[in-house]
Amino acid sequence: MSLLSNHKTIVDLGKANPAFAKHVLIKNDIVKLFALKRYGTIDLLDQPMCEKCEKPATWHTGGTAYHHECGTHIKHPITMLEYLRNEIKLSPEMLELLGGTLQDPNETVTPGGIIL
Repeated sequence: MSLLSNHKTIVDLGKANPAFAKHVLIKNDIVKLFALKRYGTIDLLDQPMCEKCEKPATWHTGGTAYHHECGTHIKHPITMLEYLRNEIKLSPEMLELLGGTLQDPNETVTPGGIIL
């Protein structure tokens, strides 16, 4: 994901939930460095969420994650997109605006986008 896409994600998230958008980047320098600076090499919505401080973390070995700011090692992380859908309860329309959609893993999506 590009720097511009991550910036748009934060701006759009700010429209949907301003308090959470601000919380995501406060004291989160590692993620901010790679998501919103010239190093923009990560997709913010695909980053794992820290279960302790509820901020984006970074992927670690073996499918785990680590949040450098609070020191939490997350054994079974969910992505920021999953967090926005399941915990913040953003609408499917807002999730699509942010650039991601999540289908139920049991659903089948046809090439025309029809959910079975």
